[in-house]
Amino acid sequence: MSRDAASKIASKTAREIANKTVSNAAKISVLFILPDLSGGGAERTIINILQHIDRDRFLPYLGLLSATGEYLKLIPPNDITIIELPKWLSHSANMPSNSVHTLQLQSLLPRLLRVPASIYQIRALVTQLDPDIVLSSMTGLNVLTAIALKLQTKRSIRWIAREGNNFRVNLERLVKHSGLRTLVLKMIQISYRQTDRILTISQGSRTEVIQLFKLPPHQVAHIYNPVNLSQIQRSHQTKSKNHTQPLLLSNDGKYIVAVGRLQPQKGFKYLLKALHICHHQHGLDDLNLIILGEGNLRPQLEQQIQTLQLHEHVTLAGFVENPWRYIQAAEAFVLSSLWECFAHVVVEAMACNVPVVATACDYGPQEIIDNKATGILVQPQDAEALAQAIAHIITNPIQAANLVKNAAKRAQDFDAAKITHEYESLFQDVIAHNRKKT
Repeated sequence: MSRDAASKIASKTAREIANKTVSNAAKISVLFILPDLSGGGAERTIINILQHIDRDRFLPYLGLLSATGEYLKLIPPNDITIIELPKWLSHSANMPSNSVHTLQLQSLLPRLLRVPASIYQIRALVTQLDPDIVLSSMTGLNVLTAIALKLQTKRSIRWIAREGNNFRVNLERLVKHSGLRTLVLKMIQISYRQTDRILTISQGSRTEVIQLFKLPPHQVAHIYNPVNLSQIQRSHQTKSKNHTQPLLLSNDGKYIVAVGRLQPQKGFKYLLKALHICHHQHGLDDLNLIILGEGNLRPQLEQQIQTLQLHEHVTLAGFVENPWRYIQAAEAFVLSSLWECFAHVVVEAMACNVPVVATACDYGPQEIIDNKATGILVQPQDAEALAQAIAHIITNPIQAANLVKNAAKRAQDFDAAKITHEYESLFQDVIAHNRKKT
């Protein structure tokens, strides 16, 4: 979708969209709210839900605070309307990534003012569309949605807050002061008590949310992320038909692939060490690595690549639109994360018919992978174990083939159509529960 086309869609007012026909009156209207459509797990999840939801029973809206992001073009312009209310201080969203560490007045003030501006946007969006259900994603946006829903004067609207983070780890990393962490936890706890349901994306994260925010178990559900398996299959068929091979390597050797933003969470420094070990201890000196993703750790990783003398064997490819093309041609997919909440890309790799090595981090991989049956699990931050698992897969093709076969079956459990049905059941349950209360 071109920028002009996106602007035209975003310029439609919520009042015009809300003027629906009588035939829509019996449908459950659901407003999905996101900050934008940048390339992340929450965005992919909502797009998959929008593409598969039953339009005979549900009337979905997508509300964005900013109509930007790599995934914007994936939304059919005549199907889902992207609603962007007037943006206040939009330049604050474009602050340099390191500005949070240099909290100068000229950067801090716009960020602070962006909070009431976003609350205004959410409140106006909800007031004009008047949906049956609001589903917001991401912790910060969830807190803003809680405030906005308190301020809106329309009828009671059901609210589902989707929590897709390993919250405890993120909080400990971002908020160092214990007193401030307690304050943040209390603020989120108050916000989440306002929900009709909190939706987590793994069993482990559900348990964490219940314990951390002291919530009743019946208020917290979990539904795994949906994966568009048919889209991956189409990508595979196209690749096979055209005999297309990755063009990112400087040599013709075998390679493994990893996907993720270049940030500490993904543990890529351990993966680089593991590749070095594969070269020098396992006789795999022709093995290459492609990392698909971009982030602020690129300089450090480039330096580590030079230090380990891996510059001829490692490609930091940046963001690519079709990662499956590279995954499908790899010897193995490797997830080296220190923490996750679900690990969407592990399921995608399984669907690509590629053996998977992953860390048994909290949360997600252990719920997706049956160790040594559908993939191999190793402990986080253990380069030796990671290297051993990679080498085992590459030097044991029969066992690798068995992993692939079992993993392909497991991936079906996360098919977008199946997971969307679970979302639909959740929406109906929230509506039914609300009617019982009234």
